[in-house]
Amino acid sequence: MHLVVCEPWRLVYAPLPKCASTTMISLLVDAGGMPARRGSRDCPRKSVAQVGRGAAGVYEVHVAKREIAAVTRRLEAYTWFSVVRDPFSRVESNYHNKLNRYARRFHPLVYGLAYATPVRPGTSAEAWQAARIRTMQAIIPFERFVHGLARHGVDWDPHFAPQTHVLELDRVRFDRLIAMERLAEGLESLFRSIGRLGAVRPALESLGRHNASRSAESRTQWTPDLREIVADLYHDDFSRLAAAAGQPRRRAA
Repeated sequence: MHLVVCEPWRLVYAPLPKCASTTMISLLVDAGGMPARRGSRDCPRKSVAQVGRGAAGVYEVHVAKREIAAVTRRLEAYTWFSVVRDPFSRVESNYHNKLNRYARRFHPLVYGLAYATPVRPGTSAEAWQAARIRTMQAIIPFERFVHGLARHGVDWDPHFAPQTHVLELDRVRFDRLIAMERLAEGLESLFRSIGRLGAVRPALESLGRHNASRSAESRTQWTPDLREIVADLYHDDFSRLAAAAGQPRRRAA
């Protein structure tokens, strides 16, 4: 389990891929007095042994399943939160941004073709990657992609895995799960509750500018069949996150 700990504000954030994680990590790194370059996910890494035992600033830690109980006890007094997303929107975002991960695993020839396609000199890495994704999409349309998820499952990569699984909701109780669709509102409530709203207000005003793919996603063609497949694949997310998102929760002692 991946966690970002903000010691100055006693926050524990669990990043979820495709759920504003770049934005959130940059915000927390800034809070720790270590301004990161725009869009950076970089922050110091600590071992589990260091967590809650003198570590300072903002840092990330990767926690094995067997270590989760110890870490949650050690950071019991901190505010635990994450940002969650409507599963339909997350599937769309993965298709428009992370199709390379799917193709590399299940359609290696398509993946190889996309990465072998030459680009013009001077093309930025971002534009080059977007061109590769478009090449893959020409061969793997959205309908084929969703049916492929049904065939192969979704637990092979955290970008595609159910959010409830990545967050280890059977082991971890979060104080807040913030709906990405209401991100600014949810973060405003969170930071007000810990007395830090003034410090992050400028950053909240510029939310939603990282990993922008909404215009492409808005053109995704959903059919009843595809919605049924996604509803089945992400049943736990639909049933457990919808009720929790936006509602402060109390973790058991």
